[in-house]
Amino acid sequence: MTVIFPEIKKVDITRVDIHAVDHCNFKCEGCNHFSLQKIPTFYSAEKYVEILNKLQTYCNLKEVCIMGGEPMLHPEIKNFLKKMRVGFSNKLILYTNGFWLSHYDEFLESIMILDELAISVHPELRLTEEELANIVAILEKKGLKIDIIRPHKNWGKINFFSTPSRTRICSDCYFYCLQLFHDGFLGRCPMSRVGENDCTKEFWGLIRKSFYNIMTGDIKSFRKWYNKDSDAYSCQINRPECCLYCNC
Repeated sequence: MTVIFPEIKKVDITRVDIHAVDHCNFKCEGCNHFSLQKIPTFYSAEKYVEILNKLQTYCNLKEVCIMGGEPMLHPEIKNFLKKMRVGFSNKLILYTNGFWLSHYDEFLESIMILDELAISVHPELRLTEEELANIVAILEKKGLKIDIIRPHKNWGKINFFSTPSRTRICSDCYFYCLQLFHDGFLGRCPMSRVGENDCTKEFWGLIRKSFYNIMTGDIKSFRKWYNKDSDAYSCQINRPECCLYCNC
């Protein structure tokens, strides 16, 4: 008798964030990707494409967001974007602080292959509102979708608890803002990018529990990891140190 096992369906994932670089040329207080603490590190698009191909055997991935740090600091950003476009056919977004917009024409061919350009407007951006609006209008006229983001004034507040406390906000972020690392691990949120030397041993242990190794995994274990009832999810939303970081 032949036993037919039911097919395990892929998980639907809205978005995965990747870093082109870790560092940034702006020094924004409360950066949720900890760019102020990171040394210049430049990542390979080929490696990300390899990992994404593996990830998509587990899930239906709608979009990839290229960020950092400031991704436009990558010395090979033009080739990086081109290789990501070739390697990923769905929605591709670039998040930037816009420092380069005054000479956007140098990057025009590269950014036009994106599905969306998200500009996070910070005080250090040396453009007036009128200058920014004019550049945005030009790019939109050429067919590039632009999203202007103005960070929350209360971004980056960290709350401390003597005992773990379930967060009342941001729980959806653990399904929306997955962080893909260059070594093939997937984390739950930007806080996953805290380094071992940046936090307590207890907190680091919880963060590591929430990681999933894409390259050695399978669709069954991935579904379990991604599920709301999994240990990985619970340890992220019941953290003893930082639960309300994003405050979004």
